[in-house]
Amino acid sequence: MLKRDPFISDIIGKPAWMVSDTNHLEEKDFARGNDGFVYAKADCQNIISIGRLEKFGFHLIDTNVQLDRFSSGLLYDLQVPKNYKIDFAEPENAQRVEQIAATSFKYTRFHLDPFISDKFANDIKRQWAGNFFKKIRGDYMVVLKYKTEIVGFLQLILKDKNLIIDLIAIDKLHQGKGLAGVMINFAANHLDKWQRMLVGTQVTNIPSMRSYVKQGFNICQSSYIFHYHGGMKL
Repeated sequence: MLKRDPFISDIIGKPAWMVSDTNHLEEKDFARGNDGFVYAKADCQNIISIGRLEKFGFHLIDTNVQLDRFSSGLLYDLQVPKNYKIDFAEPENAQRVEQIAATSFKYTRFHLDPFISDKFANDIKRQWAGNFFKKIRGDYMVVLKYKTEIVGFLQLILKDKNLIIDLIAIDKLHQGKGLAGVMINFAANHLDKWQRMLVGTQVTNIPSMRSYVKQGFNICQSSYIFHYHGGMKL
């Protein structure tokens, strides 16, 4: 029913769980107060699960859209703009990558939640990216440099021949130039053993949606993201 999330717990400073099965949630499991955090995902067509979550006090935070494209399809030959260079990450890139991760997001479910401060939301992304260098999360990372400075990164997970875009960010000064697509194109053409590339984004993040569609991605799934702030009787 519930799976503890120590990563989120450590950052926000209170117990955090993920709902793994909405069908067995019971109202008696929940208590009023602000000593816990729970998040859940429900398919947009699963009206029963959505209703149960709302009944127990969960609030809709975000609508997530998943997109995919296949290795057998067209891989666009996007040119790297002048003065930019793309390569795979090195250990010494960790600090700069974490800095970009902590300052480049505004549409994530944590940033959209009014009960979570931007400080915590930014720290979640910072540590998320930093965990790649600690060999905790991610199989590959691509970095984008402008002259000699890193200005973007792409964190990837390879699972069952699915190449999953786990995290992608561009420094604010370099956004709006199509550079995310250039990094994705680089990864698609330099990594093998994958058949399908997957990425998730928020329906509110229109720039990302347009970018992925332009790169040949198609929407394949949608889900609602719910947050609950309160106690748990465990």
